[in-house]
Amino acid sequence: MDSFEISRKSSNSTLSERELQVLYHVQQGSPNKRIAHLLGISEHTVRVHVRVILRKTNSLNRVEAALKTLGKDTAGSTHSPTLQFWYTNHRGEVAQRNVVNPVFFYGATEYYPDVQWLIHAFDLDKDDTRTFAVRNIDSFKGIDNAQS
Repeated sequence: MDSFEISRKSSNSTLSERELQVLYHVQQGSPNKRIAHLLGISEHTVRVHVRVILRKTNSLNRVEAALKTLGKDTAGSTHSPTLQFWYTNHRGEVAQRNVVNPVFFYGATEYYPDVQWLIHAFDLDKDDTRTFAVRNIDSFKGIDNAQS
């Protein structure tokens, strides 16, 4: 797999915050029109972001970009700080979640159709990339893994 870095810093080899948001929806299989609606941008702008994502991830198509980046450490480091929080799920159950590389965005998803603040992050407990509604989070705690 080709080497690239996903982070919030802007450079030729990293994805911007907006590109991360578009990439998340690409990973979910959303078409450009839906991504544009969810993020409040034009379809043309989505196409531009997708082209940049393909170039930066050295991918031939959206599927390859999604597969290359799914679960990837978006800080580009194995010492990424962990964000820990208590979360109430759709069944009313409260559980502690430990995630890395959170991306906060205002939008909607298949599971959260109402536009709201969401967190897209890699869930260490479920070993999967997931989205959480901020309104369902009770408290946050940051853990610096580099000092552990």
